[in-house]
Amino acid sequence: MEVHAHTHTARKKWTHYFWEFLMLFLAVFCGFLAEYQLEHKIEKDRERQFMYSMVEDIKSDTAQLNRVISYRKLWQGKIDTLVMLLNSPDRTKWGNEIYLAFIYVSGGIRFLSNDRTLQQLKNAGNLRLVRKQIVSDSIIYYDQQLRRLLYLSELETQMKHDNRHNAYKIFMAEEVDKIVKSGYEKPVNNPSFLNVEPIMLNEFCGDVRHIQRLDINLMKFEERIIKNAVGLMNLITDKYQLK
Repeated sequence: MEVHAHTHTARKKWTHYFWEFLMLFLAVFCGFLAEYQLEHKIEKDRERQFMYSMVEDIKSDTAQLNRVISYRKLWQGKIDTLVMLLNSPDRTKWGNEIYLAFIYVSGGIRFLSNDRTLQQLKNAGNLRLVRKQIVSDSIIYYDQQLRRLLYLSELETQMKHDNRHNAYKIFMAEEVDKIVKSGYEKPVNNPSFLNVEPIMLNEFCGDVRHIQRLDINLMKFEERIIKNAVGLMNLITDKYQLK
C-alpha cells in the first residue's frame, strides 16, 4: 500500500494581493490619464484651429464692410442730387443726371458675413471648446451684432423695393434699362419723365429721404461692427498667440 504525501502550496500573504491590485490600478489609471491627455490635446488643437479660422473670417468681414460703407457714402451724394434736381422747376433739363442718380439710389449692396466658423461653433456645440471666457463672450456679442445688421439690411432692401413701385410711375422703365445695360454710363439723350405731379414727386422723395436716414444709421452701425471686429481679432490673436 502506497502512501501519498500531499504537497501544500504556501498561502500568499495579503501584501501580495495588495501589490497586485495596486499595479493593476496604476496601469488602468495611467491609461486613463494618457487617454485624457490625448483628448485634451485634440480639443486644444481644434480650439486653436477654430480661432485661426475665426480671425480669417473677421478679416473677410471687415474688408467687405469697408466696401459697403464706401458705396453708402457714394449713395448719399446720389440721393441729394436726385432729390434736389427732381424738385427743381427746370428738372426736364437734368434728365441725364436725374436718371443716373436714380439708378444708383434704387440699387444697393448687401453685406454677407463669412460666418463659416461661427456656424460651426454654434451648430455642432463646439462653442464649449472656446475655454477662454472673454473670447467666448466676445464671439457671441459679435454674432449678435451681425444678426442685427442682417435684420436692418433686409428692412432697407424691403423699403427700396416698395419705393421702386412709385418710382416707375415717374421714370420710364425702358430708359432705366438702357442705362443698366450700358454699365451705368450717363445717358446723353436727356430722357423724359412719365409723371411729375407734385404729390407723386413728394411721396417718392419722402420715401427716398426715409431710406437715406436708415442708410446713415446702417453706415454708423457697420463702422461700430468694424471697430468691434478688429478688437475681437486682436483679442483672439493675443490670447491664442496666433501669428
